[in-house]
Amino acid sequence: MMIMRRTLLLIGSISLLLLPLGCGVMADTGGDREDREDRKLAQGYTPCNDFPNPTYGVICHPNQYCGSQRFGTCYTGCLSDDNCTDEQACYKSSGQNLGTCTSRALLEARRTGENLDPGYTSCGDPLNASRFAICHPGQYCSSDYFGSCTLGCLSELNCTERQDCVKAPTKHVGACTSSTAPANATSSDEI
Repeated sequence: MMIMRRTLLLIGSISLLLLPLGCGVMADTGGDREDREDRKLAQGYTPCNDFPNPTYGVICHPNQYCGSQRFGTCYTGCLSDDNCTDEQACYKSSGQNLGTCTSRALLEARRTGENLDPGYTSCGDPLNASRFAICHPGQYCSSDYFGSCTLGCLSELNCTERQDCVKAPTKHVGACTSSTAPANATSSDEI
C-alpha cells in the first residue's frame, strides 16, 4: 500500500512538471536552427510561453493577448497595439485595460465624423482609446482632450434627424426634443 501511494505521488509530481507545457506547443522543425532563432513574428502575433525563443511554444494571434505565460493561454482582446496587425490599433473604452483590435481606417473615419449616424459625434483622439468616445444622440463632447461626453446638446448635430436642440434663453446647453411635424404632413383633421 505504501509503495503504491509513493508511485502515485511520483506520477502526480511528474504530471505537474509537464503541465506548463500545455497542449498548444508548436515546434518548428523546418530549416536550420539559426534561421528559426533569427526569424521574428509578424505584427500582431505574440509569444505566450516561458521559452525565450518565440519559434517554440504557444503563439497568440492578432486580437489575442497572453493571459498566462506559464500555462501558454491566449485570450480574445488586446492590451496594446502589439496584439494587433499593422492595419489595426488596440481600441479601449475609457478606463479599461482590455481592448479590441479595430481598423485604423475605421478609427480615422470616426475621428473625422465620417460614417456616423445623425446625432452621433466623435470626441477626442481615436488613436488614444482612453481619450476617445462616440457621443450618442442627446450628448455633446464636453472635453475633447479627455474624450468625455455629457448629457445635453450644443446644436442639432447632437440630436437625431427628428429632434431639435432646444435651449433656454441664457443657456449654452440644451436638450434634444422631438421636432414638430413637417409642413407637408397631413393631420387627422384633414382626412
